[in-house]
Amino acid sequence: MNDYIRRNLECGQRCRQWFIDFKALITGGIFKAKSIAMTAKVDELETTAGEQEAAESEGYSATDVKGSERSDLEDEMDPVRTAARAAEFDIPGTRDRYRFNRGMSHQQLLAAGRSFAIGGATDDAIIAAYGAPVDWIAQCDANADAFEAVTQLQSQATGEKVGKRALTLALVDDLMQLIRTAGFIIENVFEGDVAALASWKSASHVKTKKYTPPPPPTP
Repeated sequence: MNDYIRRNLECGQRCRQWFIDFKALITGGIFKAKSIAMTAKVDELETTAGEQEAAESEGYSATDVKGSERSDLEDEMDPVRTAARAAEFDIPGTRDRYRFNRGMSHQQLLAAGRSFAIGGATDDAIIAAYGAPVDWIAQCDANADAFEAVTQLQSQATGEKVGKRALTLALVDDLMQLIRTAGFIIENVFEGDVAALASWKSASHVKTKKYTPPPPPTP
């Protein structure tokens, strides 16, 4: 949750508490309807902001796993590439069939891993003879599967994170409009109540101080 969302959510929470504190003085009609709508919007924003944070956390986790699976695939492809280089003098063209580098994009690396496994149909014995693991085809195939699966998982997590963020921002806009409308009504209804007006002004003020997370607990 970024500072913009956090600050506005905290403002909404304070305003919700204000309506609870002054509930006895809130009559029916539009004023009460607005207070109910604003309270419901704060509740919805709390839920959605929490879901957004969860989606972001899942996205970070998927990214970490993706990095690990990518490294595993590269580690399996390395000895195959080295064996192909070793075989090049005796069997020209072998090296060109097993090329890759660690600077490839995820898509390029996955395609290369698949190509290595497919090449085993004709080069299995050759690559193994020049020092690659005897089960190099199965290893490349399995690690390519794992890398592809976690890539898809990260894409899904990223999509969910983007969607939750858009919804959260829309809810913030709706909430702040309700707070502004309620503020105008409060100016009229509580015209002679200095304490209530001061309390509302404090509650509805969006604080601009940058959020500082609490320090970790002392062991």
